[in-house]
Amino acid sequence: MYKLTLKKRVWIIKRYNTKIDISKIVLSQNINNRTVYKIIDKFKQYGWDTQMSFYYKTPKEVWDELKSVVVVSCCVAVSGQ
Repeated sequence: MYKLTLKKRVWIIKRYNTKIDISKIVLSQNINNRTVYKIIDKFKQYGWDTQMSFYYKTPKEVWDELKSVVVVSCCVAVSGQ
């Protein structure tokens, strides 16, 4: 799976919306056709909000979120609230 930054995903969507051929987008970013189509499908389905989704976070960002949830849950359980 590719780790494309938000800037690159936005660039891909803007190029697609200006009717640039998918093959040119693929060649310029050095990625698969399937990746471009997935980005475009998610954009069509959810809009710009999906570009910040869980699937594009780094493992460290996901782990930090999970740690904060566990710490809060443990603190609440220990305090009895």
